[in-house]
This record gives sequence, structure tokens and C-alpha cells, in this order.
Amino acid sequence: MKVVGLIIVSIVQLIAAQPWHSFGGNEYLIVYSPYVNSSDDAKAGCDRKGATLANIKTTDLHNFLVSNIRNLTDYPYSFYIGAQKIQGQFKWTDGAKLNDTNTQWGNKEPNNDGGNENCVTMGWHRKPAGYKWLDINCSLPSRYICERKIPAQPWHSFRGNEYLIVYSPYVNSSDEAKDGCDRRGAKLANVKTTDLQNFLVSNIRNLTDYPYSFYIGAQKIQGQFKWTDGAKLNDTNTQWGNKEPNNDGGNENCVTMGWHSKPAGYKWLDINCSLPSRYICQRKFRDSNLLLIIVLSSLIGCLLIAATVAVIILIHRKCTRSSSMRKDREDEYAEIDENRTTHRTDAGRNPEIDPKKVDNQKEHEYGLVVNKAYVSHNPITDNEAVDSCKENAENVKVEEKTCDAETQREKRDEGLYSEVAREEIGSQQQANTVHFTVNSDSGSGDAYAVVDIQKK
Repeated sequence: MKVVGLIIVSIVQLIAAQPWHSFGGNEYLIVYSPYVNSSDDAKAGCDRKGATLANIKTTDLHNFLVSNIRNLTDYPYSFYIGAQKIQGQFKWTDGAKLNDTNTQWGNKEPNNDGGNENCVTMGWHRKPAGYKWLDINCSLPSRYICERKIPAQPWHSFRGNEYLIVYSPYVNSSDEAKDGCDRRGAKLANVKTTDLQNFLVSNIRNLTDYPYSFYIGAQKIQGQFKWTDGAKLNDTNTQWGNKEPNNDGGNENCVTMGWHSKPAGYKWLDINCSLPSRYICQRKFRDSNLLLIIVLSSLIGCLLIAATVAVIILIHRKCTRSSSMRKDREDEYAEIDENRTTHRTDAGRNPEIDPKKVDNQKEHEYGLVVNKAYVSHNPITDNEAVDSCKENAENVKVEEKTCDAETQREKRDEGLYSEVAREEIGSQQQANTVHFTVNSDSGSGDAYAVVDIQKK
């Protein structure tokens, strides 16, 4: 008896069902019953459905709607649409003017018969006459067509998965439900826990029209219900309704949340897989913002790594260059130390040189300045120096012992040292300390200056 009852109810529901038809980003509801007695009643009927009277702006849309209108066998035979005369001109509900090239007016229409035909219908309300447009009085009986944007059907996140509760268009079989999920990269929902069942129920909006059920992922395979991933249903977590599953009629191999024929909560029923129902899809969690963050983070990470590597290479090159320069500098300094330059001048061998003249020349070698001092003076022999000392000693009463040759050489050397001139170098870079010492070969009359260059 249950099977017979279900079949009868399903037939009645299918006859009475008024599905939304999707076209070009909108969906359209062709309302057959109850018909209304005015255009205002038709507008109110669409308002209750979150819609407006249909704005049929293209021939393609007109033809689509006509193709979905079922054969009418009783009065009225027309449908109110969204065009209405405002200040002598027909406009759609969004305020746009009717485009004469895309209108579907019947013969000699609009004619404003009686002077008060301010509304538009598809077809004539009195008798079947096709679905060309007529201007009519806004207070005549008619059926109507509603239009609305396809409602957003958000994915609901729960413990690593997302769930889409698909309200429209509903499907006529579980296979169509599977196809609907496949197109979304998903599968029918595997409702394995009571928590998930309660979560889904809490997100189902109030249904006011048939069907009142949702296909889920459980299906009978070889006599046993399994989820789409092959797992068996766990009896402790199932949400079967009273006396379900009962396999009434021997072919109830699919499962829905709720009964399709009337509101009865969302317990599970085993049903024939070819009955109308809405459905619920499931897929792994996808957060576009999270994905963007991951991509950007990866990109930033790669840039940071590249920048770090570049800095390391730069530092390595700089250190290598500094080390090389330091080694070269040390080698140069060592060479300078090993080759401490001794500049000699033959005192008196060139009589043309002024005894007091010092020619200071700057010479850049290895980044250091070498001052070459050329020194010349009139030489005297040791004997001459002793004789001169004794002569002076008689005048100043100096002891004779101070006039020995060694002492005179020391004094002569001191005198020679005092004659050495050195250029004061102002640049800090070139202001290297230069020490001069003076030596002479005993009795030779030769004298030379040693230029001792010290590194900073």
C-alpha cells in the first residue's frame, strides 16, 4: 500500500509542480495555479517568491519560455509578464523601455482597446491563441511568469569538507544528482556522523514547495548501503526515520534526507532512485583566500631565499676581495720593509749642489710616500776637524780631549743631520712618519742619509 500511495502522491506532485527554469543567469517560474485576478496579484505572487514579473527582452528568452509552457486545457490561457504602460510608454519592471525589434506583439497589438490596456500578457486569457503579446486591462484574470536571479547557493564548511545544499533546479533521479555534484567537482554527501547531520539540517532553509527531500551519498550495493567512498553505513551514526529502511516495493536503493512529497523533517528514508528530490554535494575544503595566501607566501618565501643567497654571494665576494687586497697590501708592505730604501748622496762630489739645498720629491710606491733627501755639505777630514777644534778651544778655554777625531765625527754628523730638510706633507693619507739618520764613513768625507719609512 505504501508503494501505491507514494506513486499516486508523486504523480499528483509532478502534475502540480512548478519548477524554476534556468536561462541566461536567471530562473523563471511559470505559475499555473492558482491564477490571479489582476496584475497586482501577479506581482504579489512573484514578490512572495523573491522575484518579479518576467522581463522578456529577447526572442530567445520568449521562445525558451513558450517551450516550457505545458498544454493548457482550461481558462485563463494567458500569462502576465513584466511589461506595463507608464506615462504612455511600455516599460519593463527594471525601467527599461521595450525594444521594438525584440517584442512579440500579436497582430494589431498593442491597440489600447477601451483606452485602459496598460498591462501585457503572453496569450489571450479567453481562449488558446498562441503566446504572442497583447496589451490588456490590468484587472483581468490570468496566470503569470516570475523571474529572479539564480539564488546563491553557498558552500558550508565543516571539518575539512564543504557542503552545497542544492535547492534548484531539483532533479528527477539520484543519477542526475550525482551529475550535478560531478559538475561542481564534488560527490553526493557522505553524512557519517550525527554532528554532520545536525550541521546540514541547521543550514537547510525553510522549504515552501515540492520536493522536500535531499539525495545524499548512501546507495544500496549488493544488498548493503554504502557511502560513495565505499564505506559501509555505521548503524550507530545513521539517522533513519521510523521503520526505515524498509525497501518497500523491493527497489528502494537510494537514500534521501526527508520525504520528497511533504515536509517531514530530515530523517533518512530509502527511496526509489528515480524520484524527484533536491540534493547535497560534498568536496574537500577549498578556501580561495587561503589558497591565495599560500601562493603569495610561497612567492615571498622564494624571493626571500633568492635575496638571502644574493646577499651571501655579495658578502662572500666582498670578503674574498678584501682578503685578497689585504694579502696584496701585506706583501707590498713586506717588500717595502725588506727594501727599506737608503738614499745616498756623495757629499762634496758634486760641488755644484748647494750645501743647504734639499730636493724633496714625492714618489708614490705601494700607496706610501717616500721622501728622498739629497744632502750635501763641505766635507772636512778628521785632522782638519781636530785642528779647528783645538784652535777654537784656545779661544774658549775648552779641554783638548774634546777635540779627538771621534768626537769631531759625532759633531759633524749632528751638523749634517741638522742640514737635512724634510717636506711636511699635509695630506693625512700621505703623512707617513719618515725618520732620518745620518752616518759617515770615517775619514772618507762621504756622508749619506738613511730614509726610514714607517707604515701607518
